[in-house]
Amino acid sequence: MRHRSSKGVQSKRADVLVIGSGVAGLRCSLAASQHGRVILTCKDSLDVSNSQYAQGGIAIPVDNDDDVAAHIDDTITTGCGLSDRTVVAFVIGRARHALDELRSWGVAFDDCDGELSLGREGGHSRNRIVHAGGDSTGKALSDVLTDRVRATDSIEVCEHVFITDLIVNGRRCVGAIGLTESNERLRFLANRTVIASGGAGDLFLKTTNPPGATADGWAIALRAGASVRDLEFMQFHPTALLTSSPRHPLISEAVRGEGGLLVDRNGWRFMEQYHPMAELAPRDVVSRAICQEMKKSDGMPMNIDVRHLPSGLFAKRFPRIDKACRDHGFDPARELIPICPAAHYAIGGIKVDLDGRSTLDGLLACGEAASTGMHGANRLASNSLLEALVLGEVTGNTAGRDAAAGPELSAILPIHRLKLAIRDETTLLKESKRQIQELLWKFCGVERDCEGLERAAEVLSSFTMSNEEASGETRATREFANIHLVARAIVAAALTRTESRGVHFRRDFPELDDANWRRRIELGLSPTGDLTSYVCDGDCFKVRPRADQRR
Repeated sequence: MRHRSSKGVQSKRADVLVIGSGVAGLRCSLAASQHGRVILTCKDSLDVSNSQYAQGGIAIPVDNDDDVAAHIDDTITTGCGLSDRTVVAFVIGRARHALDELRSWGVAFDDCDGELSLGREGGHSRNRIVHAGGDSTGKALSDVLTDRVRATDSIEVCEHVFITDLIVNGRRCVGAIGLTESNERLRFLANRTVIASGGAGDLFLKTTNPPGATADGWAIALRAGASVRDLEFMQFHPTALLTSSPRHPLISEAVRGEGGLLVDRNGWRFMEQYHPMAELAPRDVVSRAICQEMKKSDGMPMNIDVRHLPSGLFAKRFPRIDKACRDHGFDPARELIPICPAAHYAIGGIKVDLDGRSTLDGLLACGEAASTGMHGANRLASNSLLEALVLGEVTGNTAGRDAAAGPELSAILPIHRLKLAIRDETTLLKESKRQIQELLWKFCGVERDCEGLERAAEVLSSFTMSNEEASGETRATREFANIHLVARAIVAAALTRTESRGVHFRRDFPELDDANWRRRIELGLSPTGDLTSYVCDGDCFKVRPRADQRR
């Protein structure tokens, strides 16, 4: 349903608005469409998302020697004490259903003589990773889900629409404001709004994420009054292809699962010195080990060695990775592949319950944009697509049912625009964004400490906000505002957690501190725009001021 308001802004109405077109957003839209009308918006085209780049696969306990309990234990162990066991058990318990559904929809998973081919990745005690197209699992899932979305009459897709802010009436989210490629505004009114807009890799100088992973969902949720949590837990993938570009092609963990070895330039396997699982240790362990070895080698890169694998196996099993290596001048069959850690997956996000509901009425979230409690302080490899599928469906059903039970929206509400300080000058914006990326990479990367985090906070505070409303706002200015806000939030959370846990490693607090910090950090915005932090107790989520928890 479309019409124009008195100010000439085009409006669209739906029962459920879904923001984001990755696996979580697509699956959520399909589920919600069973209950009513859905609008799915995407920042770029429908077939562009982080999910397209997912190589590793989906962790599903299907082998006779595996079981759900073992997968749950591996997930919780890797999560370093912060995973919510109820959420973990629910998601993994639904894994076989997700697999069967995908196969019935036409996803062709790799097999051998009719049996699923199961790979092994870091932190897993068994072979349980299913793949499609070798190293193209994310694309295979996205393509099938995208086709189903396009074929569903009750889903309207709005491509190349950048969501700038949520519309809030009192304490209830009733839709969102979008910006088209031509800088025209759209108003989306919906009984329920779901954020599935992905993560924050583009806030860091080195990342495996494509452009656009700028934590927009977190920013608009914060500005609307919702809580976010666990933002200090950014997972750095240990093995990204070392290039001169900020975008580092991912070298999937599955490469090590197939026998790839981590070595220095002399061929020495260093991981055996760091963890009994060696190359298949959890990602945080491997990332820190690589950084330590690079320091010992005066910054020389570490490498993956696959030259010992049977002839042709690497190219056949990992065609996209093989091509990426060759495109950058490396022949995996003959040479070591240089690698480095890079920002990969945001474990934290918008705080939600098991049904996907946030702390703001009418707003839900799923996928990488959400903090469900599944991953704790460190995500187990290939659990992300599983979570996106299972909780994407759950969140879509929740949103659809809640929308159907709620009253019809009867008014077109006014648009409230964010007041911006950033001049819309391409060069200035690029330089400012680059400064934040370098700042987070240097002071809030694989290793952090108080001095560096305080320096980052000081620099970020120098980006001032204006009292004048920006005229001629663009996607670039709004995106930068999001980056700036979320960067502040990440640094604030990292400063608050004075211990090392999972992917959050503090050089000045190198030990795990269960007595004081087996709990979550939640962030919100005050009415004046200041970030306020809270420490939440384990599974109870009882919020109390940070000052109560100081040692």
